[in-house]
Amino acid sequence: MNKVHLNYFSPGDELGWHFDNSEFFVNLLLQAPIAGGEFEFVPRSRTGKDPNNYALVQQVLEGAKSVTRVEPPSGSLLIFRGKYSIHRVSQVIDGERITAILTYEKQPGVIMNEYTRKKFFGRALDDVERQNRS
Repeated sequence: MNKVHLNYFSPGDELGWHFDNSEFFVNLLLQAPIAGGEFEFVPRSRTGKDPNNYALVQQVLEGAKSVTRVEPPSGSLLIFRGKYSIHRVSQVIDGERITAILTYEKQPGVIMNEYTRKKFFGRALDDVERQNRS
């Protein structure tokens, strides 16, 4: 339920600041929005020295930290270590943003936590198991 998925953003949709649990992801931008929907990040926001880096995260959330913005055209491929850099997708203003996301882990069998499954797929693993039993 988390290795490959499609994300569809319409006007008003966004994905807030977060770190990923997976080691890295590949993002294929199938359709770029007309306006908004930029990929924003702060490189190397987590380090071995300070894995939570609360002070930097607070600055990002308050808008006091400069961020890198990327507006790739349709067909672009992004490889990103979201576990180590806080990132988001800004609000789509016009058009649709459609991406195919592939996530990768070092260890086999790792799955998304319940919160992330609900956020991305609107359901938890328990919901899927219940549905499969009926």
